Amino acid sequence: MHQRVGGVPWALEGVDGIIDDSTVEIRLPEQRTWLRPALTPGTRLSFSPDRVAIESDEPEPRTVEELTTPRNSFAGHVLETPWSTLQLAYFSGYAMWTYLSEPYSLTLPGVYSN
Repeated sequence: MHQRVGGVPWALEGVDGIIDDSTVEIRLPEQRTWLRPALTPGTRLSFSPDRVAIESDEPEPRTVEELTTPRNSFAGHVLETPWSTLQLAYFSGYAMWTYLSEPYSLTLPGVYSN
């Protein structure tokens, strides 16, 4: 999916422009998200709940930088605390996986019954 994002929150967190015009890919069973391009062409942000990374976007991706237990990196943050690119990967990866997987969740057994 192609996305265009922007606005005050990204500037407030110091991450505006990084994923403004990007492509999003998710993998449902694994709770994985990729956003391309990331900082430069040929890179992507990779999200899973326990790890985020900046990777080269190649058939065999190479990790440029990573953060394990990324949710913990927000401890003590206030609204004005700037985010790192890896924190952006966590927030946007988690959000896009949730938004895009929701329609599929509605097809699971027990979600809807007459």
